[in-house]
Amino acid sequence: ADVLDELPRFKRLDEHRHRWRDVVDACLEYRKPDGVSTLFAIALQRARTDAEAADRAEVAARIAAAVERSGLTRARFAELVGTSASLLSTYLRGQVTPSAAMLRHIERAAGLEDKGSATGRSDP
Repeated sequence: ADVLDELPRFKRLDEHRHRWRDVVDACLEYRKPDGVSTLFAIALQRARTDAEAADRAEVAARIAAAVERSGLTRARFAELVGTSASLLSTYLRGQVTPSAAMLRHIERAAGLEDKGSATGRSDP
């Protein structure tokens, strides 16, 4: 079997990267470079890159939905959320990912998120 055929398995592993990244990296550093560990490292890096690209695309889609829902021009929407039109454009293309606070602000400005907590309950 080709190592690249194993990429979906590595992607599933990388979904838990917050738990396993340090362990996998330490194991790869400890092991002497050989064909298997080198190919594993390449496949794992591809899985990480794909996962990060998917995350950026998801955030870009959420921002695009917010802008569309607002009914405003991109320039006016950027002004409303306190950023520049050019920076908003980089968010929409997935080149830059906004901070969590900025993403929440964008979604609130478009009415896509309750102003309460993540559970949907308002603060007392």
